[in-house]
Amino acid sequence: MSGIASYNLTQQLIVSGTIERRQQSYFGKTYGSNGMTGSVSYWNHVLGGSMSSVLSVTRTTVDSSGLSRIGLLSSLTYSRRMGNWELSGAGNYYQNTQTLLVGYTTSGFGYNAGIGRKLGFLHWNGSAGGSRSILNINSGFGTHTQNYTTGLSARWFGVSGSYSKSDGSALLGGTGLVPTPIPNPIPQPLDIVLYGGHSYGGGVGVNPLKRFTASASFSRAFSDTLNGTLGSHNNTENAVVRLQYQFRQMWFTAGYSKFVQGFSASTTPPADINSYYFGVQRWFNFF
Repeated sequence: MSGIASYNLTQQLIVSGTIERRQQSYFGKTYGSNGMTGSVSYWNHVLGGSMSSVLSVTRTTVDSSGLSRIGLLSSLTYSRRMGNWELSGAGNYYQNTQTLLVGYTTSGFGYNAGIGRKLGFLHWNGSAGGSRSILNINSGFGTHTQNYTTGLSARWFGVSGSYSKSDGSALLGGTGLVPTPIPNPIPQPLDIVLYGGHSYGGGVGVNPLKRFTASASFSRAFSDTLNGTLGSHNNTENAVVRLQYQFRQMWFTAGYSKFVQGFSASTTPPADINSYYFGVQRWFNFF
């Protein structure tokens, strides 16, 4: 159950509050939590551009364990057009304090900047961003990421490229590495995976005919992981090609994908999976 209320103090300033109650039963055991959130939002035209900001505070309490969390989130975005240039920037900061046996605090910040320009019949854009988080001060656990993208597009084609880099500490979950902050309960040091790596990729798409489109993308990632005394160098490649053509009320699609993944800590050779597909679909109007 949840309830929300908001009030416009002015045209640019809005305050809001949320109250939430959650309850779950699992194998005969019941869990419950209460949450409260208060937010202040502000937007306005500044220096010829548009600015918006949000400040939010959250408190969550779990019934059975008495676990209490207090979170703070703030963000600021700004965008402006200067002639043929399009400029934008954003930043955020968060902090979460958790109390269970021993209190610990996670905090972090993120940033992103973008730029774009029209070049004749082409449009170019680029962006750069990153984030950093830390669990307590001087704990040694945290994450750090960087990412860069660029793209060039026209009416009938587009091409893009990207590069990213990350390192830090994480837990091994069902979907891969889950970056800290560490969830409750705090695991043993041997459960922590130290990682670092980088990846790059690119894509291209064309639409030379009115009803025909084709796209292709490629990405490659390298990483190193260390869990206790066990280290591994990992490599992943992924390539995808897709074609689509419309004739009358029918669509023809075809594609190819290639996936390669290897781990130096494994005794088996890298996995190499190739797949192909094609199909025809048609829509009908019965009414």
